[in-house]
Amino acid sequence: MSFGNNPSKQEDADSHSKQAASLEEGAFMGRPEVLLAGKPANSYSDLAQLLASWGARCNFANSFEEVSKLLGERTFDFVVCEMALAGGSAFRAIPLLAGSATTLFCSYPVEDTCLWIQVVEKGRVCQRPVAWRPDEFGQVLRQVVKGKA
Repeated sequence: MSFGNNPSKQEDADSHSKQAASLEEGAFMGRPEVLLAGKPANSYSDLAQLLASWGARCNFANSFEEVSKLLGERTFDFVVCEMALAGGSAFRAIPLLAGSATTLFCSYPVEDTCLWIQVVEKGRVCQRPVAWRPDEFGQVLRQVVKGKA
């Protein structure tokens, strides 16, 4: 999903250094915590910048193992990931979120785009999940993140 211009390699490296530093400083009080999973962090740079502009703090994971580890260590308001993660499906995260306050959104590839599906809402499996196109999902994500900030 694209959300604007791609940064230069230097800007990308600077951005990732700042993100790593913010992880070491500890949680930002009252800011929504978002875990972006399934792609290298630089693939999510536009989305991460957009989420940050809405007041969210972004964290990154490339595999199911990293997702599992982070979910065991921290609390996230939202997990946004690809359905197919290295090391396992995003569905494997559902039991890890049971009873939490975390909402899970997954992307599912369809032809030359994807659909975004809300799989878990605040720790409960969605009985009637809704699928959004990328532009619709951007609006939904903005509403839920800004509502949490």
